[in-house]
Amino acid sequence: MKIQSLYFLFTFTILSLPFITGCSTGTKSKYVTPAPVTDEIKARQDLELAQIEINLEKQLFRDVELSIGEFQAKYPNSIFWYRSQIDLARSLQGLGKWKESTEILRDTIEANQARHLNVTALAFFYISFSYDALGDEAKSLAALLDAQNLKSHLPIEIAQAELPARLAAYYNRVGQTKLAREYFREAERGVATLFSGDKPASRDARARTYYWMGAYSTNQISYENLQSALDTLSFVQIFSLRAMEAQSEGWSARAEEGLKENYRDIWNTIMQLPRQQGLDPFAAERELKEVQYRWLGQVLRVTHQLKLYRAPEVDQKNEVVKEFFEFLNDLEERANDQMLAIGEYNPLTPDAQKRQSLKKSGTIQAKPQFPNETQPETKVNTEPLPSKGQDPNLIHQE
Repeated sequence: MKIQSLYFLFTFTILSLPFITGCSTGTKSKYVTPAPVTDEIKARQDLELAQIEINLEKQLFRDVELSIGEFQAKYPNSIFWYRSQIDLARSLQGLGKWKESTEILRDTIEANQARHLNVTALAFFYISFSYDALGDEAKSLAALLDAQNLKSHLPIEIAQAELPARLAAYYNRVGQTKLAREYFREAERGVATLFSGDKPASRDARARTYYWMGAYSTNQISYENLQSALDTLSFVQIFSLRAMEAQSEGWSARAEEGLKENYRDIWNTIMQLPRQQGLDPFAAERELKEVQYRWLGQVLRVTHQLKLYRAPEVDQKNEVVKEFFEFLNDLEERANDQMLAIGEYNPLTPDAQKRQSLKKSGTIQAKPQFPNETQPETKVNTEPLPSKGQDPNLIHQE
């Protein structure tokens, strides 16, 4: 018995030795104290993240998503973690992954509300884009108002221009035009204050800010949110036009293409509306044509609205603006042709006949939606444009 006890004690001591040695010296422990974060490490992380954010501005969203993953794996304890999370959420928004971006931004807000107000304010601002795309008007407004309450912690261009522009677009969409005008003026004053002069650097900065003020995703547009999309576009397109008129080498062209994409998405949605179920084929086709006729009329209303805000003196020397309005004129001609064809297919109601006679006469009474502009009747040119071939993007989405 004594021998067995001695054997057990010897065995326990031998087996425990590595654990005891590891605890006493620390050389065998799995836990390693992280290295202190020096100013040099901070600067390196900041620089790497800034390079990723350049690609975010270039809208290379897939590259940004991958780069953020690599950054977070490389620096799991980075002081810039939540900044990288916001960048990741923005890249997911660009890829149309609205729910994923919402979850990331919501977690960022919850983790930083009592600590880093600059992070919280940015997360509130950008989560409003996701709520917009998901059709949650109440949460979109709540996020914008939360960002407004923290605007002293936002970058100055967002606080003075981009945020009031988004609030103006929201209030315009829900029919509160008085508030929309107020925020519209605030956004315009913000841009004027931030970027004065006509130097190339100032033009680029002004165009960039206007671009983001007018940026609007329609890549998930459907029949259910078509009215909301048109109401939003009727407003934010003004800022996209301002970005084109700024004559920035990069941002003006991006604003042009973004606005073209909005109109293509809306056009495709209208052209691909489904027929109503439960009707005989003739009645379903007739009902579909009537619905398309109404939507095309709204598209023309939005295009005419934009023409009230262009600056005619820059049209001839600004190729970006010229190309965009050539695109818009072509789209209007197609819409007019479609409406004429629908009118021949369907007998028109008295109201529709009145609209048709106004359109045929080439005169539409259009009033500016926003401030300080009194315009006479706008003459709509119904002469056919020189054919440049059919734009496939107006038939099939890219």
